[in-house]
Amino acid sequence: MTEKEIQTLISRIQSGETELFGQLFELFSDKIFCHVTFRVGDRETAKDLTSEVFLGAWQSLPKYHHQETAKFSTWLFSIARRVIADYYRKYQRTDRGKVALDDIAEFLPDKGLSPEELAATKLISDRVVAAIQSLPPDMAEAVTLHYIDEMEHAEMATITGKTEGNLRVLVHRGLSQIRKILLSH
Repeated sequence: MTEKEIQTLISRIQSGETELFGQLFELFSDKIFCHVTFRVGDRETAKDLTSEVFLGAWQSLPKYHHQETAKFSTWLFSIARRVIADYYRKYQRTDRGKVALDDIAEFLPDKGLSPEELAATKLISDRVVAAIQSLPPDMAEAVTLHYIDEMEHAEMATITGKTEGNLRVLVHRGLSQIRKILLSH
């Protein structure tokens, strides 16, 4: 669905066709769930937090106004970021849960790999996921948004409130640290 079609759908929901919100959920729930799972490391917690994200979106949708510079998904990821931050504040957690690739594999594109290639990819991917999760939280978030959620720096800046330059530095430093971690094993 194009961004224009999404905006039309949102306008219809805001005009009273509230039953259409399910279509927005279907369009974005897997991506939000994958992101939240990656950030908190626990599928059950991620399910609860994803529900909170969409509840927040539902409650805030009447006030949502399309901006030419930001996609609707950016708005949803901003809500997810706040929900995750609230979760960590509420439970005073400083440790991020460890997510296994299996937890998010169903949301990643299938490249038609053979079983041997898949096993090798999984081993490498598990090491990369662990390396990302060992980064400082702001760096891990930047790397995750850019490489896992496939966002451009401008969209990441809208979500995080950081400058594009700052995010480029965080991603670059994150990749350098990931390289060091992977080469040390």
